[in-house]
Amino acid sequence: MRYIYSLRRKKAREETDLRKYKKEIIKVLESLNIFEKQNCIVVKKQSFEFSFSGCLDQKELQKMGRQLAKLKGGWGGFARQNNKVFALLSEDSSKEESEQVLVEFIDQTTLNMDDEDSDMPQWVRTYRRIELSTAHISKENARKIFKYYSEEKNNVFLAEVRYRHLSEEQYARYLETNDVKENTYVVETLYSAGVYQLDFIDLAEVEKIREIYPDEQENIDKIINMEAEAYENEKEYINDNLDKNSKYILTVYNAGQGLATSLALCEDNQCDQFNQLPFFYFDYGIGYGNNRFTVPKNIQLPIDEKGTIILSHVHEDHWCGFRINNKALKCRWVVPQKVKRMGLKKLLASVVLAGGSFSRQDIKGNYKIRIKNACKYLMIGNEKSTIKPSRVPKDAHQTGCSLYVFALYDKEKFRIVISGDQDYDYQNQRYLKSVNLLVACHHGGPYSWSKKTPIPTPDSKKNKIIYSYGKNNKHNHPSKVNVYYGGGWKNDYHTPNGDYKIEIELMDDYNMQNIMNINLNRVQKYCIDL
Repeated sequence: MRYIYSLRRKKAREETDLRKYKKEIIKVLESLNIFEKQNCIVVKKQSFEFSFSGCLDQKELQKMGRQLAKLKGGWGGFARQNNKVFALLSEDSSKEESEQVLVEFIDQTTLNMDDEDSDMPQWVRTYRRIELSTAHISKENARKIFKYYSEEKNNVFLAEVRYRHLSEEQYARYLETNDVKENTYVVETLYSAGVYQLDFIDLAEVEKIREIYPDEQENIDKIINMEAEAYENEKEYINDNLDKNSKYILTVYNAGQGLATSLALCEDNQCDQFNQLPFFYFDYGIGYGNNRFTVPKNIQLPIDEKGTIILSHVHEDHWCGFRINNKALKCRWVVPQKVKRMGLKKLLASVVLAGGSFSRQDIKGNYKIRIKNACKYLMIGNEKSTIKPSRVPKDAHQTGCSLYVFALYDKEKFRIVISGDQDYDYQNQRYLKSVNLLVACHHGGPYSWSKKTPIPTPDSKKNKIIYSYGKNNKHNHPSKVNVYYGGGWKNDYHTPNGDYKIEIELMDDYNMQNIMNINLNRVQKYCIDL
């Protein structure tokens, strides 16, 4: 979060040059642990500003004000100013109508800050400094508040934003008043773990909006179009504790209105003595924005620092779990789509800076994930539309991927499908038959662009469906329970009741080929080793 302060009294502002007190101002910020090495403090004639990796408590800000007031008599205290931001608007048809426009607020001051760490790639140095927040709004609201908004062009505006940091109780009272404004949005910033507050919410009131000038457009385009290039470090991401006899715990977490699933090794193959950190996640998300309060206060998403995180797609509720566990930043991240969103680029820059790595795989078809030392396999992938093969995928829910696990459970073959938000019509239909364990697509909500798309068929003897969602979420998920029930999924589990865990054994390539009736060599276009 970017903070900007100026003297409260007009006369004091006009008569004081704060640049003469730069050293003293920095010293005050350092004494309050506000100053961090990677953040820039800018002192101007009539204001100073700084960044913090979260939202500061009001008491800390008041303490800062008292100490600054001691620097010179007659100042009369400081007042926080609005932030000048670039507002970048982009559409996402896969979202609900109330959230089909993503707004990324980019703090103007931080856009062109230099970074002294020249060893890092340029895109990392740039996104390291940028302070940004995100909100999701409706097209109707975008047209009303951002008057020059058009679905036919890039939409970048300059605006002023007033940020507010409210507790859960304060936010509830705010909603009960008549003071709720159409230009005020719930926002998320790219917090570091350790300062993220699940029981607080941030609001941004947007005003003084104008279209940007050509030179400003050229400047912002350089940042927007900057490619997040794959970055590999020398760390070994292979788990030496795994072998062909290993047993595993598959977990679907109670992550609020988000999705996080993991695979961990059983301790000495005794899963009732489970205390191993997961070495693999398929999605690493929690609820955010309007659904932040759906996340359990005691949530944990443990992960080995040598672990791998594969994202089903680029939506924030499937990757923002790093906010509660910064060890995830040291891991290997695999992104299945081109990274266009600035928020995700900021996260991936944080991964690189923390010593992790990431790669982007343009997944088309099916791909193997090999647990190298155990010679066992998982599958990820997508397919062309079954209903209309010539149809071009339209959004992130059709260009992402799903996870398919072919395992043994109680010594019997056991098929697991974790869809993420991937449209069933854009999945391999062979893998969606006789499914034993299904993590429902899109949190149990809408699952396809076409009403003709069938849901996966359950195994006739042993089956269960998991609904991963947040209690009292703003999307009314899971909304398709009756459809699944009518399709034979009568045994269900809802993650608000707690994490779901199951003990499994994974199959080798020979048994996988038999159960899938395919040649695994044909799906070896890309093999991720765990």
